[in-house]
Amino acid sequence: MVQTPSTDILTFFNNVSVELQAKPENTNQIILEAFVFAAHCDLGNEIIQPILKQDAALQDELWEFRTKDFYSFKSAVGTHESHKATLKAIVKLVSNVKQRHDIFKTEGYTYNNDERNVYISFLKDETAKLRQLLNILYLHKVPGTPALKIKQFQPIMSNDAYDFWVLLSTGVVVKWDKFLYIYNVLFASVEPQYKTYVKNFLCDANSNVTAFTFISLIEQFGFPFGKNNGKTALGEEGRVEVTKMIMELMRELASSEMRDHLLTVYDWFKGIERTSTDNITKRANEWATIIKGSPRTEIATAKITKTDEQQRADRVDLARRAISLFYQRYMVLWKIGPAAREVIKGVDTPGKTRMRDFLTYVLPLDKANLIVVIGADATSWDQKRPKVYDFVDTLVNPALQ
Repeated sequence: MVQTPSTDILTFFNNVSVELQAKPENTNQIILEAFVFAAHCDLGNEIIQPILKQDAALQDELWEFRTKDFYSFKSAVGTHESHKATLKAIVKLVSNVKQRHDIFKTEGYTYNNDERNVYISFLKDETAKLRQLLNILYLHKVPGTPALKIKQFQPIMSNDAYDFWVLLSTGVVVKWDKFLYIYNVLFASVEPQYKTYVKNFLCDANSNVTAFTFISLIEQFGFPFGKNNGKTALGEEGRVEVTKMIMELMRELASSEMRDHLLTVYDWFKGIERTSTDNITKRANEWATIIKGSPRTEIATAKITKTDEQQRADRVDLARRAISLFYQRYMVLWKIGPAAREVIKGVDTPGKTRMRDFLTYVLPLDKANLIVVIGADATSWDQKRPKVYDFVDTLVNPALQ
């Protein structure tokens, strides 16, 4: 069958996206859900076109199906279906939406609230079905399937969801264990009553999570899962208070006291390459040994004579505590919800360089304090290390870099 540019399956997919984003004639009313469906069509095009360009016979088969066998085909969603059956299901779904859209915009329904609401509900359902089919098609990994990047999903993701996935991978498939670990670090553990459901919803048989299933889940549960997604959690007064707390924290970071604390820590490690982990650890242990050997007393009024070295170590200890407390407070504010994170994103500090300094210098001091000063077993560090280090490490070492 010889196809012309206006009568081939690839052009059909492109045209549906364009038509759904066109404003209905004689009305200024726009249906947001039509744009969302169109965005899914665009994403589908990025998967389908490379596949079909390698299989001209399949292009012909799908176009003939679109024009002749469309109504008799019964869709069956599942990974056990062949990629051809999945493609036919996609063609049928998109064709149905196009027909429904044509009726909606030509019958004057844009002014009818009841018809609008019915159409909006229809679009939401069909968008979810299309996303499921695209997920199945992508996981088939047939010849020509492109290696998608998460950036291609940004138009159909909330800012919070996209920012979270960027910390996981530049691709669109990640292992469940990695997904759960990063989620727990940033948002606290998934509640037990949700964990099994979330895993079953997100994962395929190989415990892979895809961006497709991730988007579908957050549409049902919000983000973070099982909690208020933050869109209505904070009123104007709450937002003002959160903003005040964040700005106060930023003022603390910019204060002369914090500057002195940072310089104290930098000075202690002066002359050591920041990439020299062994030498940094050795220097941190030297500090802890001095602290452990410093004279102490339970009587507040007693006079204690300390050497210059011991006094310097005390200043490093004070700096360690102050800097660590700052980042713990930062973590708490970050986890309040989207409203807090939006404010934090608008503030340039602390930058990633300072966050990396925190991991490079303060973490070894904390570890030395636990093992050398307190006397804990060295193997206990992984269990006892403050959660703030995993949190900051996740923020400054995203997969996108």
